Amino acid sequence: MAGKGNLGLEPANVLLLAVDTATEITVVSLMKDEALVAEATRDGKRHSRVLLRLVDGVLKDEGLEPRDIDVLAVGVGPGSFTGVRVGVTFAKTLAVVLGIPLVRVSSLAALAASQPERKDHIVAAVLDALKGQVYAACYDPGRWFDPVFPPAAMVPEALAERLAAIDRPVLMAGSGATRYLQLFKQKLGHALTVQNAPQSHWMNPRALGKLGIQAYRIEGPVDPHSLEPDYCRPSDAELAKKARDLRP
Repeated sequence: MAGKGNLGLEPANVLLLAVDTATEITVVSLMKDEALVAEATRDGKRHSRVLLRLVDGVLKDEGLEPRDIDVLAVGVGPGSFTGVRVGVTFAKTLAVVLGIPLVRVSSLAALAASQPERKDHIVAAVLDALKGQVYAACYDPGRWFDPVFPPAAMVPEALAERLAAIDRPVLMAGSGATRYLQLFKQKLGHALTVQNAPQSHWMNPRALGKLGIQAYRIEGPVDPHSLEPDYCRPSDAELAKKARDLRP
């Protein structure tokens, strides 16, 4: 099949499929420009089992086939190492097979963009990274490609200090926000807002898709062969290999 490549499509003509598997929620959205056409989510960590099924479902529901997609967008993390790898591998493979443009989206930016805007607030997307750390990034609403500080792995205390130094009200969301809620409340006090509803800490398919469209406009496609997940820290396998290499 001949690839579409980057045809310089006007945004209004772009049919974009976006996927993210960085968190416990598998997220799929189908966008026509910034209008949501279809969406699907599934709770649970079995991303490799459900991602293809969800993508197939949203396309079939709209009477579409994979060859109808103009652009692919994928959340590159950070998040679960295995989860991120599933989504990135899927998107890279599909982009190469179909010959269509692929764009990258920060999973933390998509989570932050899923939150309601609050006047004067910055948005901190915080995921539990295990091992006493969180993955975190901070944004001014609407400036998802120009973060206040970019995704990084850190201990919760360091994140609290970094947010306190910004000296602005903070809307915080994500699994790390709920796990370390008491610590963040203690450090940030009334400057902190964390919503109670569990769904408030999930990525919204529309937000993911809109960031995909914006990434296509602002940053343009990436080479699918060279795209790598944004893990923010070495994996256990990498650390073990490094330790073995250092042995005499």
